[in-house]
Amino acid sequence: MKTTTHVSIIGSCVCRDAFSIPQATEEYGSDENEYIVDRFIQGINPLSAIGSPVAEITATALIEESKFSSAPPFYKRCYMLDLTKAWDSFLSETSSDYLIIDFTTVRLDCRKIDGGLVTFDGVAKDIVLGLGSASVKEATSHLVNAESVSLSNFDEDTLRQAYFKYIDRLLRLYPQEKIIVVEARHAMAYIDPEGGKIATSSPALEQRYIRENKLIDFAYRCAKEKLEKAHFIDALPICVGNVRHKWGQGGLHFVNEIYSYIYRSIDGIIHNRLSRENERLFLLELKEKYTQEIFNYYSATANECVRDSRNTLDYSLGMKVGKYEQNGVCLTVNSDYTFSICGTACEDTVFYLYQAQQSPLGEWRSVPVITSPSRYAFSTRIKNQDKSFFIQLVLTDNEADKMWISGDFTAFVTVKKPYHYRLVRAIIRKGTAVDAEGKLYFEKI
Repeated sequence: MKTTTHVSIIGSCVCRDAFSIPQATEEYGSDENEYIVDRFIQGINPLSAIGSPVAEITATALIEESKFSSAPPFYKRCYMLDLTKAWDSFLSETSSDYLIIDFTTVRLDCRKIDGGLVTFDGVAKDIVLGLGSASVKEATSHLVNAESVSLSNFDEDTLRQAYFKYIDRLLRLYPQEKIIVVEARHAMAYIDPEGGKIATSSPALEQRYIRENKLIDFAYRCAKEKLEKAHFIDALPICVGNVRHKWGQGGLHFVNEIYSYIYRSIDGIIHNRLSRENERLFLLELKEKYTQEIFNYYSATANECVRDSRNTLDYSLGMKVGKYEQNGVCLTVNSDYTFSICGTACEDTVFYLYQAQQSPLGEWRSVPVITSPSRYAFSTRIKNQDKSFFIQLVLTDNEADKMWISGDFTAFVTVKKPYHYRLVRAIIRKGTAVDAEGKLYFEKI
């Protein structure tokens, strides 16, 4: 017999899609439990959620202008709730059985306007884009040009306190035992299920996702400190994006199996009524099951695509011709694989000059290098170097065999067996001024 459970959601589309995408794949039978989503709020950064509301006269003008946007009504409602900070009142209008949350929205930037904050890099941006240049009026222009606020610029103590305040607001609505936290992070590999291929993305976007994943991961660590009695669903270690997702390709738009995993986890938490220890074991078994399922289903396609690549350097992350700017430092890559790194780092910065991994379903793009024997050659001409800036050469999967490149010389390393990992990265510490040149290449012997 079916049972009906009411849930409310605040976070991102990841949680909401867990109640729509799996059902569309017809995975579930008629005896499945039924869920009704009472409230869903998307795209509000926790910092904005606990911040002061935008001045009433400005908020009124922004909401009025949003009526002219072609953005969906749902986006406009979330935008209004963010501007007025009435999101918790909206959630409290109905008493659901469970509150489901995620913290991926910490990646979104805010705008500081008239003494208040509003999330801008998500729902609000879509509303502004939907206005069209002819419709954008004074209040919207003021918002777009306002001071940008990114959580990546805050220290961990400040962030922890902000997240705790946000969670305290949620705890006024639901006890910990009725809160389910869905952990999610950007996918670093993307599959076209119909075309049978891996999608490509720019190194700049991949580096952005790496930075945002670190920010997201810290938010979840803080949530675990604060919500000891809540239910946590781990992110899968193999997280694959879907280029044919109904919302388009994006860091948080996954293959269907991931949504099935989230749904099954939620369903088990609510209806199995297990002890804390048995619930943990149940969720761990689901995690292992879906991790293996995703790997088995997609790795053949991924590895076949890798084998089709004939030029390992062209297929590597980082060593593509162009300029890559990050945290005040610029990596310039030329067509002959010479490169330069210049600038002063405002944050700890890592450039991956070359990297490879056996499976592309992890965080690195895969380039199995199986020529044996071979010689891995890396030459540098470094004008300034100390412990704050160095280039690291890694040859093994566990990083046990590594070389630290320093001074003006060429480093040659003979590879006597078919390692599947190659990694060269430039690491620049915060505040370090860098002016370095080098060249990276393979040479067979």
